[in-house]
Amino acid sequence: MTTIGFIGVGQMGSGMAKNLAKAGFQVRAFDLNKAALKAVAKAGVKPVGSLAEVAKGAGIIFSSLPSFAAAEAVYFGKDNILSHVAKGTILIETSTITLDIVRREAAAAAAKGCELMDAPIAGGPWGAAAGTLTVMIGGAKAAFKKAEPAFRAIGEKIIHVGPSGHGMVAKLCNNMLLQAHYIALCESFALGERLGVDGKTLYNTLSQASARSYLMDNYCPAPGATANSPANEGYTRVTADGHIILKDLTVALEAAKSVRSPVPLTANAFALYTMFVNGDKRGLDWSGAYTLFSDQIAKPKRALRKRK
Repeated sequence: MTTIGFIGVGQMGSGMAKNLAKAGFQVRAFDLNKAALKAVAKAGVKPVGSLAEVAKGAGIIFSSLPSFAAAEAVYFGKDNILSHVAKGTILIETSTITLDIVRREAAAAAAKGCELMDAPIAGGPWGAAAGTLTVMIGGAKAAFKKAEPAFRAIGEKIIHVGPSGHGMVAKLCNNMLLQAHYIALCESFALGERLGVDGKTLYNTLSQASARSYLMDNYCPAPGATANSPANEGYTRVTADGHIILKDLTVALEAAKSVRSPVPLTANAFALYTMFVNGDKRGLDWSGAYTLFSDQIAKPKRALRKRK
């Protein structure tokens, strides 16, 4: 069985690394967070102390990183992963990063005689833990075939989108739709509550109509409307914070700018999430952006009663 290196075992990476080990791969993981390494070690993942140890004997190396800077450091820093890999290694970048960064990573890997595949993921931390992620893959077909057993260990829907970079294109398009849709959900539920229909009733109605969606079912913004939404815990169960959403939307905005494609809804979502991150609700789950809309509900209700 192929030895796999794994860089970054945070909320998403930990689940993926554990599922690779569960599938029988020998997995060696590196993370600056020692507690995160200790957690995955309980599931059969071997913690290592450097990128050199990650690369040693690994035929495939995954990276799951939280920021552009972290990705740049891993691939282009003074002690980078490419300075340690053997020729023919397949590198799999699951982080959501800009097209510019992923293209430079792919070019640098090719210069070392390796293949880099951009393979961003969707499905949240619970999808990573359950091995049910959707994986959107860009890269050569031959490399995809070699790495497919590893992809099958982490995901349920494995989609080879096309050549290098196309996986990231699919992910940024997914994120644009996701965040624009969530802002629309916030507007809708806040308006419904202002007009006197409580969130649970509104969900029970809209979920039986054409507006039903994955986000409405799993991230319904109104507290108590569904059983599993972070809203029920005051948005304190953090699946991803607002900074991650801003990063993901930045990827989309930069890509749109590079080809002069108008994205007004994405720009508005970015502005609203900037307000959320810079406000007094920082540290909440990203779905806590509903507080930008719902905190004002009480005032219009009183005003309406006064005008009668």
